[in-house]
Amino acid sequence: MTAALTSEQRVQARSALGLGFAPKVSQRNEARPQLGAHSYDVWLGMVAAGLAVECETTAFWTIFRLTRAGADAALEAGESLDPRHFPPIGAH
Repeated sequence: MTAALTSEQRVQARSALGLGFAPKVSQRNEARPQLGAHSYDVWLGMVAAGLAVECETTAFWTIFRLTRAGADAALEAGESLDPRHFPPIGAH
């Protein structure tokens, strides 16, 4: 079962993956919202839902990365995740 993203979470997740332009494969997995910004609160909601993790915090922003569940939920038909950022499930 794929997790559900709110419309705001979907926008943030797709941006973090570099999706929405010509490539149909994710380009990255990172977001750096400024502390106190609305997008920061959106990311905190994704962390609480298990769709993202908080990786590092500086004086100005926090680095967030999507979990596999969050990334899968952000994909549209025909898109895929780059295995550099999301190794195939079961691959070791």
